[in-house]
Amino acid sequence: MSARRAVPEPLPLLTTSLKKRASKVRRGDLARPVEAGASFADWFAALPGILAGRDLRNLAAAIVSARLRKREVLLGIGAHVIKCGLSPWIVALMEEGLLTGVAMNGAGAIHDFELAYAGSTSEDVGPALEDGSFGMARETADFLNGAAADAALGGLGFGEALGQSILEDALPTPA
Repeated sequence: MSARRAVPEPLPLLTTSLKKRASKVRRGDLARPVEAGASFADWFAALPGILAGRDLRNLAAAIVSARLRKREVLLGIGAHVIKCGLSPWIVALMEEGLLTGVAMNGAGAIHDFELAYAGSTSEDVGPALEDGSFGMARETADFLNGAAADAALGGLGFGEALGQSILEDALPTPA
């Protein structure tokens, strides 16, 4: 015979007044629509003052504050940032001096190279796993392994060697 679990007693239902209840969202925190043709600054200021809207504003302020104090601002990313098409924005932020460096994983380097070399990236994982072709692009393997060898021989980091190889081969930047 199995042991029976004790069923906890139900908690009593308690009502409260909205006027006394603590609330996280206030009317003044809501996003505000902007007129057609509004500036980015106007749109940004109209974001909600709560949750991710607040976080994004705080992040922007921290980046500006750091750069005004001549501090470095490094962006750590995974591959989805590249394969979802955001690399031109990252480049623009670096050219503007807001970001001073980017650290990404190996998959990010793969997507970055493939966009520069072939103008496309991000294979369909499911079917490629089924037929054994996932991650088997010859050009990607040859180029990245060559960059890794150059890094080892030249005392460079992988990212620097990969960037040099892309520049030396005059591969186009994603647009």
